[in-house]
Amino acid sequence: MSRFIFYLLILFLPSQLGKHFWPDFALVQGLKIDYLSPTIYFTDILVFGLFMAYLPKTLGYLSRLRYLRNLWIIIPAAIFLFLSSLFAISPALFFLKLLKIMELIFLGFYVSRERGKSLSLKKIILLLSLSVFYEAILGFCQFFRQASVGGLWWFLGERTFSAATPGIAQAIINGELLLRPYATFPHPNVLGGYMAIVLPLILFVLINKSTKKKPLNTYFLLLTTILGIISLFLSFSRTAWIVGTASMTTLIFFLTKNKIKTLGILLAVFLVGFMTVGRIIASRLQTLETVDKQSLIFRQQLNEASVKMILDHPAFGVGLNNFLIALPHYYQLKDITRFYQPAHNIYLMIAAEAGLLGLVLFLFFILFTLRHLILNTLIPKFLNSLIFILLCEILFLGLFDHYFYTLQQGQLLIALVFGIAWSKKARL
Repeated sequence: MSRFIFYLLILFLPSQLGKHFWPDFALVQGLKIDYLSPTIYFTDILVFGLFMAYLPKTLGYLSRLRYLRNLWIIIPAAIFLFLSSLFAISPALFFLKLLKIMELIFLGFYVSRERGKSLSLKKIILLLSLSVFYEAILGFCQFFRQASVGGLWWFLGERTFSAATPGIAQAIINGELLLRPYATFPHPNVLGGYMAIVLPLILFVLINKSTKKKPLNTYFLLLTTILGIISLFLSFSRTAWIVGTASMTTLIFFLTKNKIKTLGILLAVFLVGFMTVGRIIASRLQTLETVDKQSLIFRQQLNEASVKMILDHPAFGVGLNNFLIALPHYYQLKDITRFYQPAHNIYLMIAAEAGLLGLVLFLFFILFTLRHLILNTLIPKFLNSLIFILLCEILFLGLFDHYFYTLQQGQLLIALVFGIAWSKKARL
């Protein structure tokens, strides 16, 4: 039962269908802030169902003597969280974030324990490819319609918008202002980040020789890869372009035997691609100095506000999930409709909300994860290389955006990747 619920969760991971609630603490200066709204997503219900189905096994694992050795980590973390809660501006927001963290820890724990036992990485990737397929189709339709599609897509969490919607994400291409597709994500940048993370997984299965036994899967994965790359391009997320291109190129180069031939093919593909869409890419990059300049200024000011919070609350921060309610004390936003947002850097966000102690704990977890990958000889090197690439993508994207820390799809995706990284079995 738990395996079925988990696979269902992976299939609908990009969905943002949910019910928002609006208590007083979700308002800042009278404005409703999505990031602060307690929300029950469809994917939350699936994770809760997974937790209930897996509870007997979870209790069995925790009761074993060898897990008690991890108390040296759990006890200091619990003490830190308790002290941090005392300094939180809004305790309600703090405990909502803490509940979300516990949900993500359970999901990562489940993947790490069952991946290679009852869970197949290949099936996980196949289900992720299905999500890439339908998200890409929806993104295409939105781009060509220059508006949301509606209908049954509402049940996956598509929001209603058009190119004329105030604050909607757009890009200037060849002098024309175009709507950037959202699919079922909160922003095109999240769509681009999702594609940049999932596409290397799909390529990994395509390159792996075992896929030749199932040509139908191979053709579908190839089609999905093409659609996903186009969707990544249409997101017009510059960081996702860089990360996605670098990760897929690195993966293809290191996992193929004939390096010289592979390098020649990659160069040819890049040349054809640049000749085809180079003008559009150049046009998008030029907007950094024109229409996007004000957006970059706002982002810089939000990051500066987070630094001020860190200086004022260096040890425990302003409290988990408390960044936005503390923001008016550090920066008077000029465009609150669009930029009443978290800092676009997960490291600054963690340090501002959990203090430097919280950031150190997070960085130690990253280091321990990398150490586990290096020392875990049960996982083949080619699989370790894939996981390492995914972690590097997440860490790099986290320098320029916040969705791995603040948004449902990004949080679930990072829990999945870290769960895979901590798994001990070698079976693909």
